[in-house]
Amino acid sequence: MKKIVSLLLCILLAAAMLVPAIAADAQNEDFNNYPVVIVPGYSSTQLHLVQEDGSWKSVWWLDYSKILDKVNEEKWEILYDLAQYKQGNKQRMIDHLTPIMDEIAGVLACNPDGSSKYAVEPDLPLTAEGSRWSSVRDNDRRLMGYIDEIYDTDNIYMCTCDFRLGALYNAGRLNTLIENIIETTGAEKVNILCQSHGGQITATYLAEYHDNAVQHVNSAVLCVPAIAGAALAYDTLTEQIQLDEQKILEFVEYNQKINTDLHWLIASDPFDVLDDLIKNLMPVVKSIIGNWQSLWDFLPMDKLDEAKQFVQPGQEALWDATIYYHEHTMKHIGESLRKVQADGVNVTIIAGSGIASVTGMQINSDGIITLNGATGATAAPYGQRFNDGYTCVGTVCSNASHNHLSPSMEVDASTCYLPENTWIIDGYFHGQERMDDMTIALVRRQLLSVNPLKDVHEDPAFPQFHQTASISSGLFAKFNNSPEGYLSSADTALLVTNPTSAPIYLADISAKGVDLEFNNLFGKIIPAGKTVSIKFTGEIPAVSLTRAALSFSFSTIGKSATPIAERTMDFTIMNGPAVAYDASTPYVNADFDLLIPDDANLELLNKFGLGKIFEAFVKFLNRILTIAQKLFGTIGSIADLIP
Repeated sequence: MKKIVSLLLCILLAAAMLVPAIAADAQNEDFNNYPVVIVPGYSSTQLHLVQEDGSWKSVWWLDYSKILDKVNEEKWEILYDLAQYKQGNKQRMIDHLTPIMDEIAGVLACNPDGSSKYAVEPDLPLTAEGSRWSSVRDNDRRLMGYIDEIYDTDNIYMCTCDFRLGALYNAGRLNTLIENIIETTGAEKVNILCQSHGGQITATYLAEYHDNAVQHVNSAVLCVPAIAGAALAYDTLTEQIQLDEQKILEFVEYNQKINTDLHWLIASDPFDVLDDLIKNLMPVVKSIIGNWQSLWDFLPMDKLDEAKQFVQPGQEALWDATIYYHEHTMKHIGESLRKVQADGVNVTIIAGSGIASVTGMQINSDGIITLNGATGATAAPYGQRFNDGYTCVGTVCSNASHNHLSPSMEVDASTCYLPENTWIIDGYFHGQERMDDMTIALVRRQLLSVNPLKDVHEDPAFPQFHQTASISSGLFAKFNNSPEGYLSSADTALLVTNPTSAPIYLADISAKGVDLEFNNLFGKIIPAGKTVSIKFTGEIPAVSLTRAALSFSFSTIGKSATPIAERTMDFTIMNGPAVAYDASTPYVNADFDLLIPDDANLELLNKFGLGKIFEAFVKFLNRILTIAQKLFGTIGSIADLIP
């Protein structure tokens, strides 16, 4: 049953990525009217096989209905295979799934030198007329369709990339398409909107075709870009993928706007059988994708030396191309982006943070792409933060008046490729711009407006660090007189917003790291889409660069399967001189509530796979105690009213 649940979660996640974008209100601002070129993410281009008679056969995207039909046709045999696998007869399942996987995706295989094994190519030509958005198939348009709701579809184009091939090859395709659009339409410049793998391709284009980019590109907005690769590639090549089903479920909740807070229920379930099955199927997967140049281009710089041992005979040319790309392009990508920006291209990077990888890697990411790889930012180890008083490294931005430290004190953006033009959204899952109003407004402002933001300091409505206000998060809060994510003595109330479509009952607010009490919460209802002001008492210390956090216990009335949900939001106290930084202890635990056992006991817990169970139990216990404390307080308040 565990395997089936986890497989369903993975399928649901994949399907959720394809749902139509939800329309947001168009802003009343002047558009620049430049053509928009969309560069989609990994595997987001339809591919076809050119057959001997010249006809096309679609080989990607996957037809999920046919896959489900296949599963239904063989369901009893698959169930028997699962039972055998559980009992230790693993080869039967592997032998059954191998030809199915080959039938579905084998045609996408490449030769050991990285070239396509079969005559497979993208559906759309590299011409303005052939790639116009109004003629793109529905499946493609669903991916990044949050622009066509407010912009002329005849002025939007899609660059179809062969996602199997290298970043340099696909950057060349992007260059060809842009030149054709300029020539065909007579437009002076274009805007580029890209996502994920498309971000790596666009960054490569800006670096390798600098002069053309300066001449032809007005703005480039890179959403969750895989600029410096993805750890997932290393995990795949080394066969170390281990799914984190809790993060997958959180991803689904975020994408589907589900405020259930149910993901913690499976935090203690390691799903070992599924992970073991994936491990045993990895040789089959690698036989299909192991020669994809893009997979090797995705290797992070710090994993390149380790990856060399996995180069197989015949892959020498593939490896040489990988080394060239990393040494020639990736290593200098920050410098290249700063140069093209200095020469007039408005480059914006928007990335997610605060999420562990869905493949099990405990590193700050958006669930798929590491924060460092997307932005160049320096992040504390996952689950930790920089100690109080931390000052930014400043390798790219050394201006002491620029605060590039996140309110959670987990991210130092002074080392970003573009510190002044990088926005980082805590809790923003990969590719889900439309789920947070500020994020989608920022994309549209930077891409389409005649007056894009010059930098992260210009408009407090678009802070460099933003904690997502998505429906799945349940609520959002900021103090009334400080920028988002900060607290000072100027603040007198907390502004709590309900972004959902149903009323929220706010049961409790507890402060950590600062002595604040929030009064008169009994019966506090926040209507859908509204903001309430809540007064507080307590003293805010006259110091700066220390972290506080607020934990909210609440219930979405009539819409939640979980009686009491919870969200914790981070704040940095900025109210006086900075506290002294203890360099001997650069990191501290980011979770105020988590009781960390000593190293020996933690090692023992992890040895038996109990580390996550312990963490989940402590958080669950803390939630129960918080609710109980609030409940008894409410009972006491009612008792006081009885004559």
